[in-house]
Amino acid sequence: MDVKSPNAAKEAPTALRLAASMVELIHGGNVMALGTRNVKLVPNIVRANGGVVSPSRDQVAVLLPGVEGAPALENLRGNGIAALLVMNPHTHSGYQFKGRYLEHHQATSEEQAVWDLHRAKLLAKLAGFYPRLERLYDHYAPAPPVCVVFEVHEIYDQTPGAKAGQRVA
Repeated sequence: MDVKSPNAAKEAPTALRLAASMVELIHGGNVMALGTRNVKLVPNIVRANGGVVSPSRDQVAVLLPGVEGAPALENLRGNGIAALLVMNPHTHSGYQFKGRYLEHHQATSEEQAVWDLHRAKLLAKLAGFYPRLERLYDHYAPAPPVCVVFEVHEIYDQTPGAKAGQRVA
């Protein structure tokens, strides 16, 4: 008989498969931010600039500005918990994807292309709102990026309204 500990689900959470609409949101040039916390539970948030969902749709590789992303990397090495917010700036619909940090590395040339494409898509979406956004954006999110990969274990609705904050999966 195989006996599992009462905390087995917490010890080895099951990776979740993202719905196609969630993949589109991540790939769609939307507002992104990665939240982490240190071992003392002090939070940190950093603007993310693009992401790629794995073919199995249970992992997300998110791109962070190298210098600004350093505290997040330290936090991820310390406790391994990542929370990615992705929101469409026009509709304000979005999700928070929480999961277990797997690894990070300097962005490859393919990932740099994702960074550039995300930047172009986001700036196009926001062009009518902020006339000098491009210059400000480049100052805030300079390259070269760092790629953080995490496995998704929880998904929350972040769209304003009655279901905001509710767990989706």
